[in-house]
Amino acid sequence: MPWLALLAGWPILLFFLPVQDPLVQLVGLRGQIFFLPFLLIGAMLESDDYYVLAKWLAVLNLVAFGFAVAEYFEGIERFFPRNAVTTNMYGSKDLIAYTEYRIPSTFVSSASYCGVMVCTMPLLLNAWTQKRTGRLEYWLFTTALVAALLGVFMGASRSWPV
Repeated sequence: MPWLALLAGWPILLFFLPVQDPLVQLVGLRGQIFFLPFLLIGAMLESDDYYVLAKWLAVLNLVAFGFAVAEYFEGIERFFPRNAVTTNMYGSKDLIAYTEYRIPSTFVSSASYCGVMVCTMPLLLNAWTQKRTGRLEYWLFTTALVAALLGVFMGASRSWPV
Protein backbone atom coordinates (compact mmCIF):
# COMPACT_ATOMS: atom_id res chain seq x y z
CA MET A 1 0.00 0.00 0.00
CA PRO A 2 2.82 2.53 0.59
CA TRP A 3 4.00 1.95 -2.98
CA LEU A 4 0.54 2.70 -4.29
CA ALA A 5 0.45 5.96 -2.34
CA LEU A 6 3.87 6.87 -3.69
CA LEU A 7 2.89 5.98 -7.25
CA ALA A 8 -0.31 8.03 -6.95
CA GLY A 9 1.35 10.90 -5.12
CA TRP A 10 4.11 11.47 -7.66
CA PRO A 11 1.79 12.25 -10.64
CA ILE A 12 -0.42 14.39 -8.40
CA LEU A 13 2.61 16.36 -7.20
CA LEU A 14 3.78 16.85 -10.78
CA PHE A 15 0.29 17.97 -11.73
CA PHE A 16 0.50 20.95 -9.37
CA LEU A 17 3.89 22.10 -10.68
CA PRO A 18 3.29 24.81 -13.32
CA VAL A 19 5.40 23.24 -16.05
CA GLN A 20 2.84 22.95 -18.85
CA ASP A 21 -0.69 23.99 -19.65
CA PRO A 22 -3.08 22.60 -16.97
CA LEU A 23 -5.15 20.74 -19.58
CA VAL A 24 -2.06 18.96 -20.89
CA GLN A 25 -1.09 18.03 -17.35
CA LEU A 26 -4.62 16.78 -16.67
CA VAL A 27 -4.42 14.44 -19.66
CA GLY A 28 -1.10 13.07 -18.39
CA LEU A 29 -2.48 12.70 -14.87
CA ARG A 30 -5.47 10.77 -16.17
CA GLY A 31 -3.25 8.24 -17.93
CA GLN A 32 -1.12 7.69 -14.83
CA ILE A 33 -3.82 7.59 -12.17
CA PHE A 34 -6.24 5.28 -14.01
CA PHE A 35 -3.49 2.66 -14.34
CA LEU A 36 -2.95 2.41 -10.57
CA PRO A 37 -6.12 0.48 -9.60
CA PHE A 38 -5.11 -2.27 -12.05
CA LEU A 39 -1.69 -2.34 -10.42
CA LEU A 40 -3.33 -2.68 -7.01
CA ILE A 41 -5.62 -5.49 -8.18
CA GLY A 42 -2.70 -7.32 -9.74
CA ALA A 43 -0.71 -7.01 -6.51
CA MET A 44 -3.57 -8.49 -4.49
CA LEU A 45 -3.90 -11.63 -6.66
CA GLU A 46 -2.78 -14.95 -5.20
CA SER A 47 -1.08 -17.70 -7.19
CA ASP A 48 -4.40 -19.57 -7.56
CA ASP A 49 -5.98 -16.41 -8.98
CA TYR A 50 -3.19 -16.13 -11.55
CA TYR A 51 -3.75 -19.75 -12.48
CA VAL A 52 -7.48 -19.21 -13.07
CA LEU A 53 -6.70 -16.06 -15.06
CA ALA A 54 -4.22 -18.02 -17.15
CA LYS A 55 -6.84 -20.68 -17.92
CA TRP A 56 -9.27 -18.02 -19.15
CA LEU A 57 -6.56 -16.35 -21.22
CA ALA A 58 -5.64 -19.71 -22.73
CA VAL A 59 -9.23 -20.24 -23.84
CA LEU A 60 -9.48 -16.69 -25.23
CA ASN A 61 -6.16 -17.08 -27.07
CA LEU A 62 -7.42 -20.27 -28.68
CA VAL A 63 -10.65 -18.54 -29.76
CA ALA A 64 -8.69 -15.65 -31.25
CA PHE A 65 -6.36 -18.09 -32.99
CA GLY A 66 -9.38 -19.94 -34.42
CA PHE A 67 -10.55 -16.68 -35.98
CA ALA A 68 -7.04 -16.00 -37.27
CA VAL A 69 -6.89 -19.41 -38.98
CA ALA A 70 -10.33 -18.84 -40.49
CA GLU A 71 -9.23 -15.42 -41.75
CA TYR A 72 -6.12 -16.93 -43.26
CA PHE A 73 -7.99 -19.58 -45.21
CA GLU A 74 -11.24 -17.71 -45.95
CA GLY A 75 -9.80 -14.20 -46.27
CA ILE A 76 -10.36 -11.21 -44.03
CA GLU A 77 -13.09 -9.93 -46.36
CA ARG A 78 -15.55 -12.41 -44.85
CA PHE A 79 -14.95 -11.00 -41.36
CA PHE A 80 -14.31 -7.29 -41.84
CA PRO A 81 -16.21 -5.13 -44.36
CA ARG A 82 -14.28 -2.50 -46.27
CA ASN A 83 -14.77 0.88 -44.61
CA ALA A 84 -12.79 3.70 -43.02
CA VAL A 85 -12.07 1.66 -39.89
CA THR A 86 -10.64 -1.32 -41.77
CA THR A 87 -8.49 0.70 -44.15
CA ASN A 88 -5.40 -0.22 -42.15
CA MET A 89 -6.21 -3.94 -42.42
CA TYR A 90 -6.67 -3.88 -46.15
CA GLY A 91 -3.55 -1.79 -46.60
CA SER A 92 -1.43 -4.45 -44.92
CA LYS A 93 -1.27 -6.84 -47.87
CA ASP A 94 2.51 -6.71 -48.03
CA LEU A 95 3.60 -10.21 -47.06
CA ILE A 96 4.99 -12.86 -49.39
CA ALA A 97 5.44 -10.65 -52.44
CA TYR A 98 2.30 -8.61 -51.67
CA THR A 99 -0.04 -11.62 -51.75
CA GLU A 100 -0.94 -12.09 -48.07
CA TYR A 101 -2.49 -9.89 -45.37
CA ARG A 102 -1.25 -9.40 -41.85
CA ILE A 103 -3.93 -11.34 -39.96
CA PRO A 104 -5.74 -9.24 -37.30
CA SER A 105 -7.91 -12.06 -35.85
CA THR A 106 -10.72 -10.39 -33.84
CA PHE A 107 -8.66 -7.25 -33.17
CA VAL A 108 -8.63 -3.87 -34.88
CA SER A 109 -5.13 -4.38 -36.26
CA SER A 110 -2.57 -7.12 -36.57
CA ALA A 111 -0.26 -5.17 -34.24
CA SER A 112 -2.78 -5.31 -31.41
CA TYR A 113 -3.35 -9.04 -32.00
CA CYS A 114 0.39 -9.72 -31.88
CA GLY A 115 0.81 -7.51 -28.83
CA VAL A 116 -1.88 -9.28 -26.85
CA MET A 117 -0.47 -12.68 -27.77
CA VAL A 118 3.00 -11.64 -26.64
CA CYS A 119 1.67 -10.10 -23.41
CA THR A 120 -0.23 -13.26 -22.44
CA MET A 121 2.70 -15.60 -23.01
CA PRO A 122 4.45 -15.01 -19.63
CA LEU A 123 1.28 -15.78 -17.69
CA LEU A 124 0.61 -18.87 -19.81
CA LEU A 125 4.20 -20.08 -19.42
CA ASN A 126 4.00 -19.61 -15.66
CA ALA A 127 0.77 -21.59 -15.45
CA TRP A 128 2.19 -24.25 -17.77
CA THR A 129 5.09 -24.86 -15.37
CA GLN A 130 2.92 -24.82 -12.21
CA LYS A 131 0.81 -27.54 -10.64
CA ARG A 132 -1.83 -29.15 -12.79
CA THR A 133 -4.81 -31.23 -11.81
CA GLY A 134 -4.92 -33.19 -15.04
CA ARG A 135 -3.71 -33.70 -18.57
CA LEU A 136 -6.45 -31.46 -19.93
CA GLU A 137 -4.87 -28.35 -18.38
CA TYR A 138 -1.44 -29.37 -19.66
CA TRP A 139 -2.78 -29.61 -23.21
CA LEU A 140 -4.81 -26.42 -22.80
CA PHE A 141 -1.73 -24.40 -21.88
CA THR A 142 0.45 -26.14 -24.45
CA THR A 143 -1.94 -25.47 -27.31
CA ALA A 144 -2.56 -21.90 -26.10
CA LEU A 145 1.17 -21.20 -26.07
CA VAL A 146 1.62 -22.65 -29.55
CA ALA A 147 -1.43 -20.71 -30.76
CA ALA A 148 -0.04 -17.49 -29.28
CA LEU A 149 3.31 -18.04 -30.96
CA LEU A 150 1.73 -18.84 -34.32
CA GLY A 151 -0.61 -15.87 -33.87
CA VAL A 152 2.39 -13.57 -33.55
CA PHE A 153 3.76 -14.95 -36.80
CA MET A 154 0.39 -14.69 -38.57
CA GLY A 155 -0.03 -11.08 -37.49
CA ALA A 156 3.51 -10.30 -38.69
CA SER A 157 3.49 -7.02 -36.82
CA ARG A 158 6.43 -4.71 -37.12
CA SER A 159 5.54 -2.43 -34.23
CA TRP A 160 3.24 -2.04 -31.25
CA PRO A 161 0.25 0.27 -31.93
CA VAL A 162 0.63 3.75 -30.49
